[in-house]
Amino acid sequence: CYTYHSLHSGQASIQAILHQQQVRLQELIKFGTNSASERNRPCIQAALSLAGQTQDPFVLTDEVIDEEGQLKKSTESGKIPIEYNFRYNAACVAYIFGDYDRASMHSLKIQDIAAKFPAIYSITIQAFYDGLSSYALARTEKNCNKWRKRGRKISKKFANWAKYCPSNNTHKFLLLKAEDASLFATKSKKKRGIAEQAYNAA
Repeated sequence: CYTYHSLHSGQASIQAILHQQQVRLQELIKFGTNSASERNRPCIQAALSLAGQTQDPFVLTDEVIDEEGQLKKSTESGKIPIEYNFRYNAACVAYIFGDYDRASMHSLKIQDIAAKFPAIYSITIQAFYDGLSSYALARTEKNCNKWRKRGRKISKKFANWAKYCPSNNTHKFLLLKAEDASLFATKSKKKRGIAEQAYNAA
């Protein structure tokens, strides 16, 4: 839980996360807790990518994990939480490095995370990158309305979540709101003002 929250909230440096989690990973392997170590690997690999310590930052394959093998293994073994954990970390990395199609692909494949695993922190991680990649695609794709509609649907979720857990969700709601307003910021002074307010508040 520390790894996911620290990485996706930005409350610890990438190097600090890597150090603590690689130590923890070795302990988990040592004591034979394979399922726990499998859950940690995608997050560690995401941190390695963000730290510039991988050959291909867009793919979660290198030091601690193999993307294709991990997805195949989780599907064949029926370990759905492992696949979900992998995909939202992959979506995070893809979005940050600007591969919005890839980020959206991973997010869409696990969009039912809230139905399958209600009340876990990872739901908001998946939804956030789903929303961000949707708004990014709304800027680049011809079908702007399709992606904006998806982004707004996710924004509404965060508006509701922010009421009950503002510390984890308010800033994400404001960032998504800003992304929505910024789609028309060049054409509308009012929209530009909304976007700037939301970015500053977040």
